[in-house]
Amino acid sequence: MTPGEKRLVALLASSTLTLLAACVFLVLRLRATPVAFDTNAALADPELRNAVVQRLATQATAIWDSHNDPEVGRMLQPNLREVQATGVPTSTNVYGLRERPFELPKPPGTLRVVILGDSFVQGFGVLEAQRMGVLLERYLTEHATGFSGRIECLHIGVGGWNAVNECAYLRRMLSELAPDLVLHVLVTNDLDDECGVRGFGALSAFAPLVSARTDAMVYHAYPTRFSSPLNTNYLLEAADFESRQRYEELAEALGRLALCVRRSGARYVAVAQWSGMSARLWSFLEPHLPREEYAPLPTRLMTDPDLRLGPTDAHWSVTGHEQVARLFFALIRGRGLLPQLALTPWPEVEETALKELEAAWREATRKQRKPVWMPVKEAVSRLEPAHFTDLEWRHVYTGLDDQARVSPFASFYLAPGELQYLVLRGRAFARPELAGARVQVSVEGQPLGEHELVPGEPFELRLPLPADLRRDGGINVRLETNDYVYANADRQHCVSFQLDLLALE
Repeated sequence: MTPGEKRLVALLASSTLTLLAACVFLVLRLRATPVAFDTNAALADPELRNAVVQRLATQATAIWDSHNDPEVGRMLQPNLREVQATGVPTSTNVYGLRERPFELPKPPGTLRVVILGDSFVQGFGVLEAQRMGVLLERYLTEHATGFSGRIECLHIGVGGWNAVNECAYLRRMLSELAPDLVLHVLVTNDLDDECGVRGFGALSAFAPLVSARTDAMVYHAYPTRFSSPLNTNYLLEAADFESRQRYEELAEALGRLALCVRRSGARYVAVAQWSGMSARLWSFLEPHLPREEYAPLPTRLMTDPDLRLGPTDAHWSVTGHEQVARLFFALIRGRGLLPQLALTPWPEVEETALKELEAAWREATRKQRKPVWMPVKEAVSRLEPAHFTDLEWRHVYTGLDDQARVSPFASFYLAPGELQYLVLRGRAFARPELAGARVQVSVEGQPLGEHELVPGEPFELRLPLPADLRRDGGINVRLETNDYVYANADRQHCVSFQLDLLALE
């Protein structure tokens, strides 16, 4: 038995014992009742259900839970108590958020600030009391002179959420949360797909919002790490159809949420940490947001090693959270976002913070010196998975694994140029159930051609590119197959064919 198999057996055995213990607990709880044992009815007891979930969570290695809304995808498991996760003890409330219990609907006399986001807001790697919202709440309380009620700053953030997930969750909770101000923290992985959840709280390789793609999330020998320049794809460049579409989806989601917040009488600000590309982001947001609802953050929050958890982890450190909270305070006072508080000045913080925010604003709203969709300098126009390095993996948006197997949906970036043909070379799996499956090929959103798979047979397509094809940025190629088979030891990986070559010639 391999070490991996031993670990799996140990986990299953541990989980089985936990379930047996939970069942015994349930039987003892109900032994005085003469009726037949009803597990569903027993778990309807919130106290008992929480006890079982807590026991299961302590035996599992992950803390995620699915959400019924595919636009939200996942939450944290509810009612966790000091579970070790993301390097720190993690507790959650009944809603599956790493936040203290709070009332819904918002009680009268409460001023509520919602800090919306992903793992940066959840607070990967820092204790709950060290996060930006806890500090901002303290700063607002200390400086408020016109308000005597309760001030709350709530972290509404789940690791791995993208902007669409974040907007969907808050928009559908808006009237109950009733925030007076929403500070929406955007970071550069907000264009990525969001992973779903598998058994025992582990992350999946599928995105609930686009479940028809099955498990098309990128997986290879060099796992994509957020903020690593060697393993980050080209979505941020806005250079091709795929990346521009993702920017548009983000901008539309923000615009819809901001409108709802505005109509509720509250204020909304998208606060962006966009790694030196804030101007690119603003070019997509500008049609959807007024200027007063956008606030780029200084790039030092990404680049200063003292403000990061580590060289390969851009999540904010304790000092980073403190710096963000101070910038938020300066932003709130400088823009008059919470006039009911009548905040007193904080000169030693605001003087520097306002200068940084103003400099970041000028940089983000400057006129682009070049078109947003310029080609990526280091990009290539030929992809052969058998010879991939980090550079080639950056061209894979989604849908290719480390054995060159293509998922039912795959998307790639190729360098542009005066090239005439798209070449697709591969092999159908020797699986008779795939007979008749068709691979559809599109470039820059335009259908290009298709191929019918013959089990076990190689194939090569040489498709002429459209004469009117946009070539000023990059060429996005999508491969969509209408059937697939299962692979890997668990037979849950969905694959359609083997890829040998994808190239422009």
